[in-house]
Amino acid sequence: ALETCQGYESELVASVQRQPCEFNVLMINRLLNAGVVVINGHKLVGVLKQVLADKKSTCQALHDAQSYLRIQGLEST
Repeated sequence: ALETCQGYESELVASVQRQPCEFNVLMINRLLNAGVVVINGHKLVGVLKQVLADKKSTCQALHDAQSYLRIQGLEST
């Protein structure tokens, strides 16, 4: 349902930066799967990499970000 809201992408990136969790990391991966690579100057791959370094990331968000980077064919570090 979120994807039907126009302009949600910027708020999604802000949400990941504020508090990385399973849902918002999943949504970043879905954007990457759809071919979106940059939102308001933020590279989505970089957003996922930031999750790995963010002390506020949940354990599941860390695991998922690493998995999505692997699936996308990118390094996780």
